[in-house]
Amino acid sequence: MAQFTAPSVVRSQSIGDIPRRTAVRYPDALAIIDGDTKITYQQLDVLCDNVAASAQAAGSARARSSW
Repeated sequence: MAQFTAPSVVRSQSIGDIPRRTAVRYPDALAIIDGDTKITYQQLDVLCDNVAASAQAAGSARARSSW
């Protein structure tokens, strides 16, 4: 149980940095396939930016959580 309750390391990255780093290296590689829908890492990066912009417009801030 201690592994789940121990303090974690705070990183200076956001969840959006994961597809962004991959998009830089492999922009045309497929990130998501769902039936006929296919999204590349470059497209996923843009979608993540759009979600982040919408969240910021709604009052969210980086390194801040509201539950």
